[in-house]
Amino acid sequence: MTKRLRIARLEGALAPFGLEYPDLFNNLAKMNVLLNRKVLSEMAVWEPRTFKSITTLVQKQREIDGEASDKDRAMRLHPVDSVLGKNYLRS
Repeated sequence: MTKRLRIARLEGALAPFGLEYPDLFNNLAKMNVLLNRKVLSEMAVWEPRTFKSITTLVQKQREIDGEASDKDRAMRLHPVDSVLGKNYLRS
């Protein structure tokens, strides 16, 4: 899998949470979470609940830093149930 494909997968998985790709890595770095692009993109597909937990951590870090927007706060009120997962891929 290429770098562009992983980035596209992450951007697609982050969109329902109101986050962008650079926000994810910047805030994970602030929290000393060392997950790379490959691991996060695989997690978005195969471990959607874990990925959702990571996005929640990023959103909380943004709040701490004062970067959270009204859209971020609204997303917490109406969370997305899942991201494209392995059960969806089965035929």
